[in-house]
Amino acid sequence: MDFHQYQNKFIAYAKSYLTGNEQFDRNIRLKLAHTLRVFAFAEDICEGEHYFGSDVKTALFAALFHDVSRFEQFKLYQTYRDSELFDHGDIGAQMLIDGVFRLEELTDVEFECVVNAVKWHNKRTLPEGASVAAKTVRDADKLDVLYVILDELDAPSDPRVLYSLSTEKRFSKKVLQSVQDRVSPLHSDLETVGDFILEKVAWVYDLNTATARRIFSREGYLQRLKKHLPDGETVDGICKDVFEYLNNMQQVL
Repeated sequence: MDFHQYQNKFIAYAKSYLTGNEQFDRNIRLKLAHTLRVFAFAEDICEGEHYFGSDVKTALFAALFHDVSRFEQFKLYQTYRDSELFDHGDIGAQMLIDGVFRLEELTDVEFECVVNAVKWHNKRTLPEGASVAAKTVRDADKLDVLYVILDELDAPSDPRVLYSLSTEKRFSKKVLQSVQDRVSPLHSDLETVGDFILEKVAWVYDLNTATARRIFSREGYLQRLKKHLPDGETVDGICKDVFEYLNNMQQVL
């Protein structure tokens, strides 16, 4: 199936939010570029997992539209941090239901699958029995968010990428315990950039596909994140656990 027409429509939609203000527009372009890379990661996952037919179609539509509400969010609030007022997964799903884009290639069942994948991609956990589309877009999104975050950590330019958290590298008790328990921390528990980075290290436990875990390893995400964490036994222990987890998951396959 040729997705170019939908990609072009999405690009035009995103660019309609450009204002001519470079500081504002940078964030719109960042989210557009993120979406196109997530789409590419989703293609890699579909190929690596040997998906076919409807699974590929729904996964790629979900990847393309997973952040459709982000542009309106930034226009309204100048942040990409979700709140009770704006959950970008929920609102993105509703935008698709409201027909912001006409997805005529999809059956009713496929459309519902895409909507649910968009709705759930940013939640703490996926529901039991989540679809291939939901698992694929969630993994692809995480892989690219890591790419964006590491760029910001390596060359800081916009603190909003790190949610404008305290620049301290210390860890709050709740976040540290969650990561040691192999559970993603709550966003509301993040207090420092250290917490933020540690949360991203723990994302490995939430990857749903073998292909995504291979990409995580191949791109050296663990080593690159660790570089921005303080030296010590705590960080060494967490990173060792992640490394062993990845190795064990590979051996299971």
